[in-house]
Amino acid sequence: MLYCGSYVFIEEKPLLKTAFTCGGSESFESIPVSSSLFETNTWTNNNIIWTASDSRTDQTINNRAIVIRNGNLSTSLINGGIKSLTVTTQLKFAGTPGTIILEINNV
Repeated sequence: MLYCGSYVFIEEKPLLKTAFTCGGSESFESIPVSSSLFETNTWTNNNIIWTASDSRTDQTINNRAIVIRNGNLSTSLINGGIKSLTVTTQLKFAGTPGTIILEINNV
């Protein structure tokens, strides 16, 4: 789940599932149809536009999740700020774990 974020950059991130609160959440249930191709995926939930570059949508962490290889996950402007943020990752493929860089308001 992810919500109320401004910008999340994932470098070589194998799989992402996050949760945070400020009046809502992102469950990733509305991500585009399952695909094993790495591409840019865009979806809207709670009037927030999400874009995940270099990503695929065919993997899960309990439920639907998005895999981001060398791309980033970003949202349209979200009012209200972040009260709490939880990120759950899994290494689904061979290789070494990636690095998560979280930027809020470009900081």
